[in-house]
Amino acid sequence: MKREELLKIAKPILFNTEMVQAILEGRKTVTRRVVKLDLGLADTDKHDSSWLKIPDEYGDYHDAKDLCRYKVGDILYIRETWSFISCDECIENEIHRDFTPGCNISDERKDSYKGKYGCFVYRTNYGTTEDDTFPPSMFKWKPSIHMPKSAARIFLKVTDVRVERLRDITLTDLIKEGIWKYREKIPSRKFPNLWNSTIKKQDLDKYGWEANPYVWVIEFKRVEVE
Repeated sequence: MKREELLKIAKPILFNTEMVQAILEGRKTVTRRVVKLDLGLADTDKHDSSWLKIPDEYGDYHDAKDLCRYKVGDILYIRETWSFISCDECIENEIHRDFTPGCNISDERKDSYKGKYGCFVYRTNYGTTEDDTFPPSMFKWKPSIHMPKSAARIFLKVTDVRVERLRDITLTDLIKEGIWKYREKIPSRKFPNLWNSTIKKQDLDKYGWEANPYVWVIEFKRVEVE
């Protein structure tokens, strides 16, 4: 599918730099997102964490997996840590060898942001740390939540959505989460620590690893752009 067509239908989803790298390397094919719904009157089964029915305002119960914003078949675009370097800035920083002096990209093929021609750049291409220590400060990294849709470069297709308790994750799914590489020793606390790092401190008692919240398990595959 062409990029223009994907952009028309794609929904945003955020990933940190490490997880974007895992997706690009084909290691990550699933993500978990907290079910942040009112579960006060939910119908649950302590023996089956996939059983979660939530009532609407009329008292009708709905399967929680159907209440996820992402549905099977949906196209998603990844929001990631990013920046934009204008053509003028690129010329001023020609000593930075990631950009070839004397750019020969036509205006039609260049990116455009706030009325300027240039190039979108992505933190994932320069390692996996989220700080500004490398590369040079010519890149002022911007949070993924602020990435414009026009900067999207990675598209996914949702292949499955289900509900379960966070700590019901299996070894197979841990591998699908992409948090370690082939032949690497599996650290017992890596995923719990990673999970907790994505939760606000004030919400750890509700959504942290120890709280064992309900999560949507969203499986996906990469979509190749024509």
